[in-house]
Amino acid sequence: MLLRYLLSLLIYIMILPLVFFTVYSLKKKENVSASLVIMNFMCLLTMYLYASSLWVEEYKYVFGFANFYYASVPWLLLSVVNFMFIFTGIAVKSKASIVIKVLILICCLFDLNGFIMNLNGKKTLDIIQKFDSTGELTGWVASYGWIFNIHLAVSYIQVALIAGLLVRKIIISTKIFRIKYEIIFGMFLLIIAVNAVFLTLMPEYDFSILGYVICAVYLCYSALYSMPKYMSSQMMKLISENINHVVVCFDSAGNKVYANKKAVELYSDIGCESHLDELILETASDSFMNSEILKVNGREYFFDEEITRVKDSKNRLVGVCANLSDNTKVMKQMQKELYDSTHDELTGLYNRRSFFEYASKILRNSRDTEFYIVATNIKDFKMINSCFGTELGDEVLIAQSKKLLLADYPDTIHGRISSDNFAMLIPKNCFNQTKAVENTSSLQKIFDNLHYEIKVYIGIYEVSDIYEDVSSMYDKAQIAMRSIYGSYDRTFAFYDRSLMDKLYEEKNIIADFDKFIKNGDFQVRLTPLITCSTEKLCGAQTVVYWMNPVKGLLRENTFEPLLDRTMMQHKLDLYVWDKAAQILSGWQKKGINLYLNIKVSQQSFYYTNLPEVFTGLVKKYDVNPEFMVLGVNENCFTRDVKMHVDVLNKLHDAGFRIELDDFGSQFSSLNILKDIDADILKINFDQFYQTEQTERTLTIIESMITMAKSVGMIVTARCMEFQHQKDFLRSAGCDIIQENYYENVVSESEFEQMYAEKNLI
Repeated sequence: MLLRYLLSLLIYIMILPLVFFTVYSLKKKENVSASLVIMNFMCLLTMYLYASSLWVEEYKYVFGFANFYYASVPWLLLSVVNFMFIFTGIAVKSKASIVIKVLILICCLFDLNGFIMNLNGKKTLDIIQKFDSTGELTGWVASYGWIFNIHLAVSYIQVALIAGLLVRKIIISTKIFRIKYEIIFGMFLLIIAVNAVFLTLMPEYDFSILGYVICAVYLCYSALYSMPKYMSSQMMKLISENINHVVVCFDSAGNKVYANKKAVELYSDIGCESHLDELILETASDSFMNSEILKVNGREYFFDEEITRVKDSKNRLVGVCANLSDNTKVMKQMQKELYDSTHDELTGLYNRRSFFEYASKILRNSRDTEFYIVATNIKDFKMINSCFGTELGDEVLIAQSKKLLLADYPDTIHGRISSDNFAMLIPKNCFNQTKAVENTSSLQKIFDNLHYEIKVYIGIYEVSDIYEDVSSMYDKAQIAMRSIYGSYDRTFAFYDRSLMDKLYEEKNIIADFDKFIKNGDFQVRLTPLITCSTEKLCGAQTVVYWMNPVKGLLRENTFEPLLDRTMMQHKLDLYVWDKAAQILSGWQKKGINLYLNIKVSQQSFYYTNLPEVFTGLVKKYDVNPEFMVLGVNENCFTRDVKMHVDVLNKLHDAGFRIELDDFGSQFSSLNILKDIDADILKINFDQFYQTEQTERTLTIIESMITMAKSVGMIVTARCMEFQHQKDFLRSAGCDIIQENYYENVVSESEFEQMYAEKNLI
């Protein structure tokens, strides 16, 4: 009897904390609050039914309370299942969880119905009195029928489901969250195990029932108080350990009591502990903020520092907390973004905007120093990209930037303005023309194996007004550079006012170039080619004149440099070639069998498809390609020899005759004669003859003629002024003479009339 009263008392005592947490759950209004209230209510009901069965004496009451006690257990477990779905967050609102709970609900209803029917049939369980040795009633023991196994199945299915939810959550959770599920799982297994033992032994009094209350109370305490507090503490600790901040706490005596992971790393990496200690000692205010740059072993560390003095409710100092925000990565990124915004990505030099900006600051801060603005440009850089690829082009630009950086003097800056246009601001007394030329010339090494001549031009502007826009200064340096663009003997030039006037004139010409072509202001005229042996006319050389609206009639040698600089020469070539094809077509219709010598500029090799253009002209005007002699100056072969040779050989295979023009006037190579199927070799006799070494000159010319004829080439000489020169060429074996000895350069109609009358055609 004593045990019965003791168990009853314990049940009623345990009910008190259960009631407390039920009220607490209602007030907290967490997402698990409603499920906890339902679970606590079912636990209270189960405890009440079991306690009531202990207090009554009559069989029918004990039997009734025992039936409803056992019937309430599955409902209690159902409330725990509902709580676990919410607490673990596994498939809370999924169709699967709803279906599971509905099925369990149906099973619980079926189980409840079985116990209700058991009140009359006693098929599920019965109550048997138990007496001691003196014959005194000690309690009641349940006797289970076979239907009771269904009740056990419903209960343990729910137990397995609860355990499964917890195990799955333990498996998928991170370490910091896993512990709260592990504790609940362990306690739940212990209570179920104790309950199973009592159910097997069937004593008069089931003390395992107290586990229900303990479980419910702990779940409330854990879900609403201890676990949130623990998780908050762990999360704060985790955040403190992983944030990119140095967090160090000191007690009121200045002793370090806490340092997060970042602080420990920085203490060992950069030794900032002494700096932090000094900062705390110097800080008198309750809160202090500062930005600091620490330099250690050549590296910079950027910190935002916040020192807070922690005080209790009575304003007594408890300790000091130091929070250092490591902004090194952010600052480095900002520095990189600033660098990227002010520097050229490829070369690392200042970009256009930054060069002009910094150059202006230097000029105005160094008023007593004289400066140059230097502009450089690589001739025909687009051709390098086109012929050799952008990778080699980039290599050239990088090499050019490095050459500029060799001029590393105070107040000297360098910039890439655009493409292959570079600029430099340099004190006048530091600029060395010879070194500048040597540095730019060394770029040729990149093309040593490519047979391409690279040329860098330099324009120099002496700063006269430090308040002038630097972009305007650079433009003037570029004007000076453009004044020598295309020149083979000049590399640099200084700016003067006359260059600006010349530039305006050139701009007007360029703007109206297409109009000049359309209006026929460019005229194709002819000069005769005479055979030495018969002095008969064999052909004509095309010569271009320009009826300039300001300067009058200009011969081609006066305006070709301008067209070469402005990339207009190939356009004029196309116009002249078309006119020449028309002339040949007219001659063939008249039965005039003369060939026409047509110039092909170096620029046209890059900007036109020569085989396609000339074969198109032959087809368009129905002319014989053998009568079109394409004259190529030897300076074409100073760069990209293979490309030029391939193009000329294609033209030769198509039936055109090839002439090497002005051979020997510049830097001739015998490889040219070897590689090109040239038909005619033209010698500029006039340039050879401008020397006092007449005998030596004549010997060289005679040898050149002999060499050319030995490989089957026709030899032409031009610029003859005197009869004795013509006689020498005839005796040396020259085949054709182009000279002013006969007549001036004339138009097509005048050419036909004059030479037909003289019976030279």
